[in-house]
Amino acid sequence: MTVAALAADLASKHAVFEALLREPTIPERIDRLRKMYGADLTSHDALRQLQIQQQVAPGIDFTLSTNRGIVFGWYLPPWSVLIATVLTIGLVGYFFATSDARARTAHVALAMILAGALGNLYDRMFSAVALPGMEPITKEVRDFIDCSRIEVGGVNYPWIFNVADIWLVVGVALLVLYWWFGKHPITPAKQRGH
Repeated sequence: MTVAALAADLASKHAVFEALLREPTIPERIDRLRKMYGADLTSHDALRQLQIQQQVAPGIDFTLSTNRGIVFGWYLPPWSVLIATVLTIGLVGYFFATSDARARTAHVALAMILAGALGNLYDRMFSAVALPGMEPITKEVRDFIDCSRIEVGGVNYPWIFNVADIWLVVGVALLVLYWWFGKHPITPAKQRGH
């Protein structure tokens, strides 16, 4: 499951960015931004200013964005994000290896967390978003799912996210529910007397 979820994340990022960056007006719009901002215009800022988006469902857009930080756009130094990601991957591997084979819900949750962590780690290490005539944006996570036009109880969700983020959030939620309600906690079988 981890491989399929990771593939879905990476393929969706690649497909959406490639498709939307083909918009023929983008080079002209970048030239206008260069005239306004001069040498101070970074590729990251240009992408934000361009607001490249396409509606895919009522209230849902694909909006190209990159994120230097973590969830909800919180910024952390890159080294700390890398350490946290490696620790997460290590913990998930430990729980997989030591958990009861009957803990299927927990295994699904762990697979989703692992896929999400690996998908965003891949972006931080290898992805490049190339705007025409500008330096590629590297070492940033590619985000594109934008639900900011949906209002629930007077509140909008302003952050743009990706499929890896969905895997992470759903996986953590499933794991919490499993720990809260499950009869077989994720602990080594020897500690449970099996």
